[in-house]
Amino acid sequence: MQVFQFFRLAAYCAALSSVFFACKTNTLPNTLQGHKQAHRAQNYSLQDWEGMYRGEMYMYNAQVPDTPMTVDVTLEIYPTDKAERWTWRTTYDSPKYGKSVKDYALVKPDSLPASAYWIDEGNGLLIHHTYLNNVFYCNFKAGEIFIQSRTELLPTAQILMEVVAQPKEVIYSVEGSDFLECYPTTSIQKVILTKVAAKNKGSSQNFGR
Repeated sequence: MQVFQFFRLAAYCAALSSVFFACKTNTLPNTLQGHKQAHRAQNYSLQDWEGMYRGEMYMYNAQVPDTPMTVDVTLEIYPTDKAERWTWRTTYDSPKYGKSVKDYALVKPDSLPASAYWIDEGNGLLIHHTYLNNVFYCNFKAGEIFIQSRTELLPTAQILMEVVAQPKEVIYSVEGSDFLECYPTTSIQKVILTKVAAKNKGSSQNFGR
């Protein structure tokens, strides 16, 4: 068993090394080269995100992966009367569970690096996000659950959102070491939101936490 784990870990490290070598020599695989070319000309500011978006979210559960739940989602992103602060209001509308509104704010703090943002949930709750290549990345732990999310502005005036949940429950690790630990993915939420309304500062005047 230990021999098997050793070779498995060696293969994992070799894969990481090959990617690192490719990046250092600027000889990325064709798929990564295509992704690099597609995104090279796209550089969106926060003003490009502003507007109202709608779409249908699919929520997948690892126990029943073939029967996702669906819910209508509306996302509103508008500037406020405060500098470097935008509304980030998400409305979930489910025929079964009703409507739920998450009235948050997106904040660019001066004290943090240029790529760092907060989602201000109110009551002192701040969720850190990193903005790289037109994507907001977020990783945090709520209780015993790890949450990972990515929110990307697409060239088609759409926003792609994906949220992954993983319990803090190790399902595989290297014996005698904490170098590699694997966690199960229990649920995924995905939605493509399409812009239905352009910028409208008037829609955010009552939001100024």
